[in-house]
Amino acid sequence: MSHRYVVRFGLMRHLADFSSKAGQEFRRGEQVVVKSHRGTEWGEVLCEATDRTREYLGSKDTVGRILRNVTPEDERSRDELLQKEPEVFAQGKQVITDHKLAMQLVDIELIFGGERLVFYYLSEARIDFRELVKDLAKSFNTRIEMRQIG
Repeated sequence: MSHRYVVRFGLMRHLADFSSKAGQEFRRGEQVVVKSHRGTEWGEVLCEATDRTREYLGSKDTVGRILRNVTPEDERSRDELLQKEPEVFAQGKQVITDHKLAMQLVDIELIFGGERLVFYYLSEARIDFRELVKDLAKSFNTRIEMRQIG
């Protein structure tokens, strides 16, 4: 029988209900690799999912599944991603400057599995950044997601 767990994942610390494979059990605080709608991500098990937690999260369905506990190889991969972030941020900021767009890059998030790169930005007005996204995708060779914050 598979279990369901509430897992915190991503830079914005999303909370969601994830299922596990039959026979897999996890404890609070365990670091896990999950498959979410955004791709393969790093997460932390908070608790078993119950009717009450599902109600709190506002969803009856799971958003993905827990793939496995974190391995030493996963930790090395995460550390490599974290070391690349300042360079990716600077490169992204330069591409935005080259496009002369009225937006301020605030943060980036390299999704653990490499499926996408999320740019978090501030902007007063609505921006057409289709060309920017094309250039960013070409520069980083991955799917780009733009998220306005604030």
